[in-house]
Amino acid sequence: MTRRLLWLTCAAALAVSGTRLHAQFSPNPAYDGRVVIPRIKYHIRPDPGGCQGPDAPDGGGWAHHYPMASQGLMKASVELTNIDGVVDSTVILTVTDSAIMKYPIVMLTEPGCWDPTETEVRALRGYLRKGGFLIVDDPTFGNGSNESNLELAIERFTTWMGRVLPEGRFVRIPGSDPLFSIFFDVNVQGMTDDYIGSRPEFHGIYEDNDPTKRLMVVANYRTSISQMWRYAGGLGSGLGTGSTALAYKLGLNYVIYGLSH
Repeated sequence: MTRRLLWLTCAAALAVSGTRLHAQFSPNPAYDGRVVIPRIKYHIRPDPGGCQGPDAPDGGGWAHHYPMASQGLMKASVELTNIDGVVDSTVILTVTDSAIMKYPIVMLTEPGCWDPTETEVRALRGYLRKGGFLIVDDPTFGNGSNESNLELAIERFTTWMGRVLPEGRFVRIPGSDPLFSIFFDVNVQGMTDDYIGSRPEFHGIYEDNDPTKRLMVVANYRTSISQMWRYAGGLGSGLGTGSTALAYKLGLNYVIYGLSH
């Protein structure tokens, strides 16, 4: 079967199965060595500023599109690669949980609402310096279409990441970076987020600030890639299949990059 046919088959399966995934916080499965991308849970900062509180229906920004986005991405990873991944459950961790070191990739959503403690800062710093790969999606706090809220969220996120990696500098990841071609060739320059109505930007922090070395953090700005992982083929979201397909291809690149670097 060709890669294109596999991709279409996977997208169709996800479009059907996505309607049966429910947003509930289940206990973490026992670690068995299979690939899974934990979602990082954090406390919401106290000031309002557009942040969704912990009593929000989806648990607040850290749980944005949980568990459908993570399960959708892992289903695609299993269908299109030889990755042995967990598709029937997900993992939720805090950065201070020692179990985080078992997972080479972790994901953080809407971190503009997070004001990490010094303990959390040290824990995340240790994880990243020891080889961990952090995917940051939708660094907003509840209203991505509001430009002032979005800019404030990005500013907050940049500030606290400066505490995590004081020596690190966020830079825009060039389209020639291996991240965008390690499995699929993804033209991020032509990508559009139909839901937010913006052109995504991809920023990151490289080890030793050297673009030829390992990418430690990737942050999706002005977009919610996980929104498109949740809705395969635009199911229920009004997203076109073009942007959704690109989001899945980019997500698979993230997974393979994180596992191989």
